[in-house]
Amino acid sequence: MTEEGSPPTEAVEVNKPGKTKNQKIRIGILCAVGAIIIAVVYSKFDSEAKAEAIVEVHNTMAGMSRTYANSVSSIQNIEPDGEDLLGDIFEIPATACAKFHAGLKSMDTSECPNDYREAFNKLINLVEKEKQALENEDLVGFMENVMERKKLGDELKSIAVKHGLSFY
Repeated sequence: MTEEGSPPTEAVEVNKPGKTKNQKIRIGILCAVGAIIIAVVYSKFDSEAKAEAIVEVHNTMAGMSRTYANSVSSIQNIEPDGEDLLGDIFEIPATACAKFHAGLKSMDTSECPNDYREAFNKLINLVEKEKQALENEDLVGFMENVMERKKLGDELKSIAVKHGLSFY
């Protein structure tokens, strides 16, 4: 005991508010688990968004490709009339190819995964070569590019499947 007014002689422990070491570890673990859950959810959302972007780009490209193919096949119906039949045979598909090329170039692939975007850019370059072959009335060059474009189309489908899409 102390006399009134004299300083205490016993040690007094002050109960400081704060976290124990075990509490800090538990909080750290909970934060790490929370960060992992957020990353998984974001990854799933990001993957779905990229897959949706592929669907939009791929379907638009397929529609334009069909239009182009129909124009190319329409040259079968050209009747010889004494004019420059060979020029007509190349002019119609060259015009259709130019439209196809312009359409591909105008498409926004920024939301697509990098591998799909890179293959799509190869397609744009290949269609440009195809267009030049048609403009130069180079049937061999045109056919080589058509065959290469088919392979690239298969590559685009393969990439799309890798990102969760299915083709029927």
